[in-house]
Amino acid sequence: MLGLNFSKARFSLAPRFWTGWVFYWGLLFSAGILGLEFSAPFFDYSATDTWYSNLLVGLALGVFLLSLIAQILLNQYARVAEALRQSEAFYRNLIEDQAELIWRFRASGELTFVNAAFCFYFDRSATQLLGQRFFDFIHESDRARVLRILARLNQHMPSCHLECWVMTSLGMKYQRWTIRALFEDGVFTECQATARDMTEQRETERALRESEERYRALVEHAPEACVVFDVDKNRVVDLNTNAEVLFKTPMEKLLGMRPFELSPILQPDGRPSKDAAREYVSAALNGQTPHFEWLHHDADGGDVICEVRLVRLPGEGRRLIRGSLIDITERKQIEIERKRWEAKVQQAQKMESLGVLAGGIAHDFNNLLSGIMGFADLAQQRILTDVVAQDYLHEVLRGSERAADLCKQLLAYSGKGRFTIMPVDLAEIANDIRHLLEISISKKAELDLRLQTDAAAVDADVTQLRQVLLNLITNASDALQEQSGVITMKSGEEYFGMDRLNEFYGESLLPRSYVYLEVSDTGCGMSPEIQKRMFDPFFTSKSTGRGLGLAAVMGIIRGHRAGIRVRSQPGQGTTITVIFPPSTELARHLNKPQRVSDQWRGHGVVLVVDDEATIRELAQTFLQNWGFEVLTAADGAAGVEVFRQNASRIRAVILDMTMPKLSGEEVFNEIRKINPDVAVVLSTGYDEQEATGRFTGKGLAGFVQKPYRGDDLKRVLKQVLKTTTPVSAVILQPAFRGKS
Repeated sequence: MLGLNFSKARFSLAPRFWTGWVFYWGLLFSAGILGLEFSAPFFDYSATDTWYSNLLVGLALGVFLLSLIAQILLNQYARVAEALRQSEAFYRNLIEDQAELIWRFRASGELTFVNAAFCFYFDRSATQLLGQRFFDFIHESDRARVLRILARLNQHMPSCHLECWVMTSLGMKYQRWTIRALFEDGVFTECQATARDMTEQRETERALRESEERYRALVEHAPEACVVFDVDKNRVVDLNTNAEVLFKTPMEKLLGMRPFELSPILQPDGRPSKDAAREYVSAALNGQTPHFEWLHHDADGGDVICEVRLVRLPGEGRRLIRGSLIDITERKQIEIERKRWEAKVQQAQKMESLGVLAGGIAHDFNNLLSGIMGFADLAQQRILTDVVAQDYLHEVLRGSERAADLCKQLLAYSGKGRFTIMPVDLAEIANDIRHLLEISISKKAELDLRLQTDAAAVDADVTQLRQVLLNLITNASDALQEQSGVITMKSGEEYFGMDRLNEFYGESLLPRSYVYLEVSDTGCGMSPEIQKRMFDPFFTSKSTGRGLGLAAVMGIIRGHRAGIRVRSQPGQGTTITVIFPPSTELARHLNKPQRVSDQWRGHGVVLVVDDEATIRELAQTFLQNWGFEVLTAADGAAGVEVFRQNASRIRAVILDMTMPKLSGEEVFNEIRKINPDVAVVLSTGYDEQEATGRFTGKGLAGFVQKPYRGDDLKRVLKQVLKTTTPVSAVILQPAFRGKS
């Protein structure tokens, strides 16, 4: 026991434990008491006195135990005090090293504690700050509000959070505070507060907020629709008002939709929408800015063609793509319409140019044929007994007539064919030539006529309409290529709006009812390349043929102010539709011309004015054979002069339209000034209505078209010379006027 005490004593005597002295002095005192007991026999004490001995020993042991207990308690207190000191130092250092501002203040605002960060923030030392009124540091705009908040603190709500402006040596700063009120025995003593500078964060938030507001304003007021979608979620996450308008869908429904729900399965180029979209999104994620056209569907299922631009948006951990969409549906339609009209204008210009060329060729060729046919006719009349010569001349006339038919087709193409206009029934004309149509098609083709017999009449030339029907049927038969098939011809009357009329070639076509003729076949169809050239003269996709079928049809259509539409696809047949304005009159039949008696004879003087010597000689021969005296002139000026010199003798004038020096119209006007009663017969290779249109109401007596035979000229002269009333006819204005 003593040994343990001494070992404890040795431990307690260490210099770091000052309380060890208590135990040391207690040990010495116990040793002294024990010494008294051991030395009692030497000081004449009664060694046999047990009570005294036990007392001393007990006293020594008591003192020793008390000293030991005191030492233990003191050591424990020292350790607690040291730990408290270290803890206080730790937390003080912790507070002092905090970046946040920490301080305490009384109800009056007097500062009782500030940390180093507080001192640094306000650029003052702790000595300068302690005892100062902290409320003076609060900006006056926030001071009253802060005081009201502090006044509401109590034991039930001892803490609060607030933000306010404070004044520093560097100017105004914005802080966020956390304040806790401290109470002792229910009585408020002071407040402890921490603060963090929020100036930079506030400016950042303000700048971010303003940036977002600017972005939102830009997006909302942008002319295009804007859609933001999350690539990973494959969902629309943001959009502007224009997107609602574009897709005709409210924002609430669009948000969360998958982008492909707004697109068809396939794009116009045939690519799947998902594959094409994946390609563009991948490019945007790689930093590119894809720019492309895209077909969408709105809520009504309508097509919306958009010009789209994709860009990747910044986002932490999110892959966001913004799509800017501009509705170009109307622009595309206008572009398609513009291209269509450009194609029509180019086609019209090409047709006009080719028409002028064809008309000029036909006019000159008609002049040549006039001489060939006329002199062959004269030769037949002179050699009636020579059968072989008659046969030869008959073949010459047959060849000339075929050549004349070719000229008529050229004139029809140019829009200047000879038209005799009258109200006719399309169905009746088709039925009249049904047999001709049936023998004109392949034996493997079936002709199906679906004709509306109660449709309105049309103002047209019967011969030319027959030519149109025959050409369309022949082309349909050729399209079958010796294969079995059906050719259908339909006629009727329907209303055509501008949406349908835009598909037709034609001039001045207005929305109204039209009488239509439609020929369709189940043949091979035409490629787009062939369709572009199908109306060109002498163009054909067949190995044989002269290629004037559809070209002549186009000329006749133009001459009748009608319209034509062609629909065809390779392997799916062809449908050609022709429309005519309805006539205001009932249909009537065409009167057949009566043959003039060979015994008819004339008398008097006839002036022939033509720049073609062959025509002058031919006309002179015919006229002399019929008993007329003939004067001739090779140009317009000479014709006027000859007429002026023989005005009293001349009964009739056969006048060409186009001549040197003076035109036929100018010669006519000069002649009428000299003698208004003279009969003037116009002779040209062009259509009667086109040629005589300039003479309407001026007293033109008659018209004969080149090439003509003797009977044609005789019939006209007989009619004009037996009456003083000028001959008039229904005049059809062709699509354009050219040189005659």
